Amino acid sequence: MEGGALFNPGFLGGNFLWWVGQIADDSTWRENISAGKIKSKNDTPGWGYRYEVRIIGIHDQGESSIKSDQLPWAQVMYPITAGGGQGGSFQTPALKQGNFVFGFFLDSQDRQVPVIMGVLGNNATTRLKTKTGLGGPGNRTVAAVNQNTERPSRDNFPNTRSGAKSYQKALKRWQKEQETKASTDAQNFTPQSHHSKGADKDTTKKVADTELAAEEPSSGTLPTKEASDSVHQETAEDNKKEKVLKRKHALACPDPEQSSEMTAIQTVIENMTEKMQDAQKALQKYTSAVSLPIKGAFKEINEILSDAAAEMSKHMKKIFGKVQNFVTEQVNNIAQPLLKISPPTVRIQLLDDLVKGFEALCCAFNGIVGGLAGTILGALLNILGRKANSSPSVGSAPSSAPNDTTTPTTEVNSTSPEVGTVSEFDPNFNVPPLPPEGYYTPNPICSTEELVGEVLGSTLGTIMESVDTAIAPMINRVSTSLAGAGSAAGTQAAGSSPQAITSANGITVPAVAAALASGGLVGGLSTALAQQLGVDPGLIGGVTSALQTGDVVGGLSSLAGLAGVDPAIVSTATDILNGGDVVGGITSLFGPQVAAYGQAFSAIESGDLNSLVGILGPLAGANPAILGAITGGGALSGLAGGLGGLGGMNFDIAASLGFISSITQFFDCDPKPMCSPNDTYTLQEGGSGKPGVEKPNPNQVADNAAAQAENPAPQQPQTPSRFAAPTASGR
Repeated sequence: MEGGALFNPGFLGGNFLWWVGQIADDSTWRENISAGKIKSKNDTPGWGYRYEVRIIGIHDQGESSIKSDQLPWAQVMYPITAGGGQGGSFQTPALKQGNFVFGFFLDSQDRQVPVIMGVLGNNATTRLKTKTGLGGPGNRTVAAVNQNTERPSRDNFPNTRSGAKSYQKALKRWQKEQETKASTDAQNFTPQSHHSKGADKDTTKKVADTELAAEEPSSGTLPTKEASDSVHQETAEDNKKEKVLKRKHALACPDPEQSSEMTAIQTVIENMTEKMQDAQKALQKYTSAVSLPIKGAFKEINEILSDAAAEMSKHMKKIFGKVQNFVTEQVNNIAQPLLKISPPTVRIQLLDDLVKGFEALCCAFNGIVGGLAGTILGALLNILGRKANSSPSVGSAPSSAPNDTTTPTTEVNSTSPEVGTVSEFDPNFNVPPLPPEGYYTPNPICSTEELVGEVLGSTLGTIMESVDTAIAPMINRVSTSLAGAGSAAGTQAAGSSPQAITSANGITVPAVAAALASGGLVGGLSTALAQQLGVDPGLIGGVTSALQTGDVVGGLSSLAGLAGVDPAIVSTATDILNGGDVVGGITSLFGPQVAAYGQAFSAIESGDLNSLVGILGPLAGANPAILGAITGGGALSGLAGGLGGLGGMNFDIAASLGFISSITQFFDCDPKPMCSPNDTYTLQEGGSGKPGVEKPNPNQVADNAAAQAENPAPQQPQTPSRFAAPTASGR
């Protein structure tokens, strides 16, 4: 004691004795405070926030003379703004192991009661040790550790999966050596991290995203941000936040004319592609891994695909709603002429068949929609497989000389991931490799058209099966009733004296009725008329569809445009057609030589089946397209090609995607739905202020659907169990 007195006046502050020290490894003092909630204040292990400090000049740098757990406890001096705890006014200190702190001894020369007044901030350029003084050099000798080994280079290993694994092992071994080398001089009074290792690995410490630096650390250092002047350094949190803020979200539009579902799916695919590439990059690049730490790329990508399929299913449901309305409208149009030509005694039965047919359609579409998530996921896996198989290989070996007997180098795909085990990139799980810098990345628009087309194509068989189920009973009933019209019972049932009109070429009332109901007759008439006018039949899909739905004015006007008829003549003929004179209108457009076609369309419009049979006799004799439509396949021959029977598969699928029900707007004065001018928005920038320039093309979707329907792709086996794939019946 100062002056040898029993009472030390310096304890009261008569003499200040300053000191500078370093907070010891926290394994020696952190138990002083409970790690979690406690019920009673008596459950606190120690006496609040106190720290064991190794003081420079008093305690040795090493652990030999005094262990860290034997260092004196230092109290903390708080500012007056912090309070002392009374009345709920307090602040907790933010001191960590390795901090250099300064203060004074409350007992002056006795130097047993240190008080911490402040902390010296760490500089961002200071290289922090990865181990504390408790760490030690390990079992290796200093000579072995100090060997100058060069960092392994990826170029020195084969560009194969086994080569990638060998490179990873060599890199980890080198990093371990560097870490061990750094630990040999890991002593006290050296810059240390809060996450520096002590005698044992501390599994309780977790690095928050706010502390994890986005920049790849140099060898032997920790990837943490631990400096008072690095407040603006990018962290993992910044990268994650940027991705969230810049991620696009689709904006739905209530106006059915806008077809916002396709652009919404396009947005989902774009986000999905970005997430998949991030997952792949996380296995190759630190900057990506720090924001998306994953343990298995296979599992991660599967979850990304499943989530995207679930999100796209809600938009795809609206598309199938349009397809359902379109198909329902077509079935109704087919049923109308059947109701016209049927005897009154069977008309009620036909209406009952029609209701049951609509019910079958509804159940079929409900089954399809219920399994959409699984169907979409299967389509995604198929598309990814095709893209993976079509990825170009670069860096191929040069051709060998004629006399060169050495084994040629195998061509390698430099776009394939260089990192990852077999479990992470399963050979049966096709994932398109990352394109090299500057290479083309698939456009989400192309993928959208491909995906929607494949989903529609995979369900087209189910849809057309339900159409046949809905129409077949009606056609069979009408055919049976008309076939018996020549008998006495049939005459009485028909309520008239029917004309028994038959011909050697098979043009009979039942055959014409069936061809008319299926749509094949109108298609044959359209094809024959186009051929007579010199128009390519492959271009009249819209004409046929319009005529089949009863739009004679629109169909003939479109055909006139393809035939190059003067617009003034078309305008005059349109007025005639609108007046109900089909024969006069068609002769005005194309001349008197096609008057028979006008008579045929007029008979179809009026439902006069007997007159229609008489008109078709000469026409069918001169035009095989008409004769084939009547006799070429039975009651459902016109529907054998699916929606193609309604005017060409491609056109009809495209038309169904944009189909708008007539009941969407009851009155002209109804307000039109208001839509956002943006297709997407982000949390950071909001909307772009203008809609996207490029949108998926329904015609391209129709082509993809037709190709899928004709050549179904095998389903991938990775469909998660939580998505039930639709059955063959779509239920």
